[in-house]
Amino acid sequence: MLFRPLAHCDAKPVASRVLETFGDFNHVLSAPVSRLTDIRGVGFALVRDFKLIEAVAHRMARARILQSPVLSSWDAPLDFSRAAISHLKTE
Repeated sequence: MLFRPLAHCDAKPVASRVLETFGDFNHVLSAPVSRLTDIRGVGFALVRDFKLIEAVAHRMARARILQSPVLSSWDAPLDFSRAAISHLKTE
């Protein structure tokens, strides 16, 4: 996913630095913009794409809950809660 915003350079070193800093893709997507832009090679275009993917993931999780009966099971609300807040610093 880094190839589009980083078309002018090799994306592998940037990907390595980002994953080394945050540990996994979930933490990358939920990282604050200021922490992302502190990483060499990460600019506005890449941060925008990360935040876009994070927003889409949240909407997909929310849509799954809204399309199902609320009291049918605890799994859907728990899945949504995990997706929405599990990677935030403060839950």
